[in-house]
Amino acid sequence: MDKSAKNFFQNGVNEIMEQMKKGFMEMNQKFEEVNKKFEEVNQRLDEHDRKFEEIQRALIVIEDKVANEIPALFDGYNANNEHYEMLEKRVSELEEKENLNSVKISILEDKVG
Repeated sequence: MDKSAKNFFQNGVNEIMEQMKKGFMEMNQKFEEVNKKFEEVNQRLDEHDRKFEEIQRALIVIEDKVANEIPALFDGYNANNEHYEMLEKRVSELEEKENLNSVKISILEDKVG
């Protein structure tokens, strides 16, 4: 191969090598950007995991509190309902006495008047 062909060939190889270096450098830069994005996504996922765990703990506390309070609320409702029924019975008894007393008063008024 003559010297000019050899130089031409060498220049072509050098140009290709420079383009390949440039391409590899760009690819490395892109990989670094992708890795940085993955790190950001991982950080966000870690934060979401922490928040999710906090929510789960809060939910457990709420479930426990509700589970403990429902029987007490039900017992309170039953006691309140029983008290209401007792008062209702007492009011009915008093109404009956009032009616009986009204009749007695009417009879007495008829006798007096």
